[in-house]
Amino acid sequence: MASTPSGEKGCVITNPPIVSSIEVCEGGPTLITPIGDPNLIELSAYFEFFSIAGEGVAGSCSSGICDTDVPPASGLWSITGDLSGLTAASDFALTNGNGQLVFQDTDTEVCFTSSIIDISGCSSGFFFVDLSAFGDMESQDYIDVTLTIDGVATMIPNWNGLGNANHTLIDNFGATSVDFSGVSGSVMQIDICVLNNAGNESYAIGDVIVDCFASPMPTFKYYDQNPTSGTAPIFGPTSGPFDPMTTPGTIDNIWITACDITGESTATLISVTVNETPSAPSASGATFCSVDVITDVVPSGNPGATFSYYSDASLTNLLSTGAS
Repeated sequence: MASTPSGEKGCVITNPPIVSSIEVCEGGPTLITPIGDPNLIELSAYFEFFSIAGEGVAGSCSSGICDTDVPPASGLWSITGDLSGLTAASDFALTNGNGQLVFQDTDTEVCFTSSIIDISGCSSGFFFVDLSAFGDMESQDYIDVTLTIDGVATMIPNWNGLGNANHTLIDNFGATSVDFSGVSGSVMQIDICVLNNAGNESYAIGDVIVDCFASPMPTFKYYDQNPTSGTAPIFGPTSGPFDPMTTPGTIDNIWITACDITGESTATLISVTVNETPSAPSASGATFCSVDVITDVVPSGNPGATFSYYSDASLTNLLSTGAS
């Protein structure tokens, strides 16, 4: 899984761009405007696995400063809430090195609070957390899982009947995974708050994950050689078009790739052809009598060209078009 705050997993390299070759006369437009074909990508917006032991707080915290206070190395969470109930070293919210943040004998509500999570790139998201209970709990012991999205807090009540209307989980519920789908917005924060009341009672938080799905529009790179050769792009990455400024009478081959966080696509090859403006044809006029057979006007000077015949100098009244 990729690093926080964002990254891809189970990715598929983005689709090649959709773009057509260009053929114009001298002075015509040569702007290449590819169309992106984005993939639906599953992203890891946030994850915490509590892999380092001894992070968190332990009592006594009665002075307002805990005797043990070790912020997480990841910087992705903190311990918040009312720490006044942590009055001894056996009262704590500490990681155990086995992938858990353990809350023991808190006496007051103590919380895991995530860092602010950017979910602005997600079309839809999914929250997941592993939770466990150990010891002789009572109904007043609880865990509350609250998701705050764009300033609106939602507490998940009575998860799978293991809590009640006021709390996500109560008493000794054993082990469960709490999830929430349909996450969308700009920013999100997770609070998991715990209260228990004895040294033989503890709640543990395991993996905390926010995954989401997104369809990011790709950017484009333009090459004058096949990029499989290792050549650098002549332009890009960019979300906009590119004009190769092809010289009249020449053809440019352009390879175009699409890029997003999954990587760079295979290249689409197009040609940009600019045909030179032909020189004016030469032709001879003729005078005929009424009894003569009128012969065709035969222009010359442009082998292989077709000619258009007009009856006026402003070239508005077309008489015919052909090779002669």
